Amino acid sequence: AVKNEIHRQNTKLELIASENFVSLSVLEAVGSPLTNKYAEGY
Repeated sequence: AVKNEIHRQNTKLELIASENFVSLSVLEAVGSPLTNKYAEGY
């Protein structure tokens, strides 16, 4: 499931406003691309 999500994030254009992409430093700290699904930008 995680590999599929990584592939989706790398190859698809996301138009859902609530799905943001976290910065690389946050992604490295959390360690999961699933964080992008629940990212909140302030």
